Amino acid sequence: MSLMMYDSVTVGEIPRSATAVAGYVNGHFVTFPSLEQRFPSAHRMSIAVSSAADAECLDVEPGDATNEVAPAWVKRQIQRGVKRPVIYTSLSNAASLLHALGGAGIKRGDIRLWTAHYTFKPHRCTPACGFGFNTTADATQWTNHSLGRNLDESLCDDSFFGAVHIEFTRNERRTIDLIRRLRSRPRTPARRAAIEACKATLLVYRAKLRAAAAVGGWDVNDRRARYHAILAVYKGLPIDI
Repeated sequence: MSLMMYDSVTVGEIPRSATAVAGYVNGHFVTFPSLEQRFPSAHRMSIAVSSAADAECLDVEPGDATNEVAPAWVKRQIQRGVKRPVIYTSLSNAASLLHALGGAGIKRGDIRLWTAHYTFKPHRCTPACGFGFNTTADATQWTNHSLGRNLDESLCDDSFFGAVHIEFTRNERRTIDLIRRLRSRPRTPARRAAIEACKATLLVYRAKLRAAAAVGGWDVNDRRARYHAILAVYKGLPIDI
């Protein structure tokens, strides 16, 4: 499964249905603080536009951070507990950035690489994209006019926001396994009815997760991951869980 992530200097442009969003913690457009209130159940990624600020992601592009300051920033984020900090940069600069990181002892697997490559088609950059790029991006921002708005959209690897392993409850796992088995069987009226019953149960689980998160927050007991994974199973999307 791949995730679509949105970001914009105008938070109101981001669709309410977004399951992953990103925003800035410093600079001229500080948008990250408003994302938690507007998108409480979404994956949220913080972006720093200079190496002086701490965040999950560093924006490396003209006018913001540079390749030279990126290694020290990555090491600082790792020291404060960020697992595989994210670096955002243009595809044309990615090879040079990785070279700078490597010179400081930072391996490709130590970071998540988020490239910008406006082909206006969803993709994650690979060597086929050119510019001497010799790896696969963890995420790629492929348009800055998503949905006809002033809105960036990125295609992210399914593990971009962490490991795919999710601790479901026993009942959640039982229903997920059942609906998957049913979908692999020949089509019959009975199969269809059973699938619809499972889908109704999945909606109940999501409602319970929303209610629990309203009281205790999303970052407890894998609630956010369970919420999104159950939705993917409901829709019949491929997901490795």
